[in-house]
Amino acid sequence: MALPRFATAVLLSALAAAPSAWAFEVDLVPSNPRTLYLRVGSAGDVINRVETTLSPGNIGNGVSQPMLPTSGGATASELDGGPACSVGQVYVAGYYRTASQGQPFGDPARMSVLAPPTLVGAGGSIPISQISWTTSHARNPASPVPATGTFSGGSQVFGSIVRNRWFETCMSFSYANQQIVPGGSYDARVTFTLTQP
Repeated sequence: MALPRFATAVLLSALAAAPSAWAFEVDLVPSNPRTLYLRVGSAGDVINRVETTLSPGNIGNGVSQPMLPTSGGATASELDGGPACSVGQVYVAGYYRTASQGQPFGDPARMSVLAPPTLVGAGGSIPISQISWTTSHARNPASPVPATGTFSGGSQVFGSIVRNRWFETCMSFSYANQQIVPGGSYDARVTFTLTQP
C-alpha cells in the first residue's frame, strides 16, 4: 500500500535572518497505520507567503533583506502549547509514526524541498539562489531542516526524521539582493515534502 505524501508550500515573493527560535523533538507512541505529518507555516491547506519590499535606491545593493511571513507564524507549539516561532519566522513541524521496526517501514522518513530555478516577475527573473534561510535547533539538534541553507532550484533533500519522533523548528528567510532588477513583484513556489518508502 502506498503511503500518501503530504506537502505544504511557501510562496516566495523576492525572500530573513530573525532571532533564534525554539526547536525540539519528542518521542511518540508507536502505532499503525503508518502516519506522516508535515506542517510548514499555517495549519491546513494554506499557501503561506514570505516577502520583502525594496525601495528603488536599495535594489541590488547587496544588503540582504529579511523576508517576513504575511501569514503562517505560530507563537505556540502545536504539540504542547509551549513557545514556538518569533514574529518573522515560519513554523515547521512533523513526524513519522509507525509500529513497524523492519525495513522499509522502520526506516526514517525523508524531508525534501522542491524549488524552481527562478522567481519570475513581469520585468524579468531573480535566481532562487538569492533566497536563503536560517533556523535554530537549540532543543532539537536532530531536526531534518538544516540550520542554514540556500535554495538551489530543483529538489533538495533536507534530512531524515526517525520513526515515532515529533520535531519542530522555525525558519527565517532572506533575499540576498545582489542584482538590479526592474520594479515589480517576483514570485516562486517552494514545496516542502515528507516521504517514506
